[in-house]
Amino acid sequence: MAAAGVPMRTLQEWMGHRDYKMALTYADYAPIAHERELVEAGVRWRATIGDATDTPNITKQ
Repeated sequence: MAAAGVPMRTLQEWMGHRDYKMALTYADYAPIAHERELVEAGVRWRATIGDATDTPNITKQ
């Protein structure tokens, strides 16, 4: 996303990093195809719920 021109401040907020330097750590990371699909699915899912507060409880399995 950084390579596509998304501002670092936007990425920092989206990733939930309080420290700008932490966001920079991941700015040059290029995901493999499977990871890209997961991120895109997450963005699509988030867009469908908008600002709803009844988000599902997703746990690591």
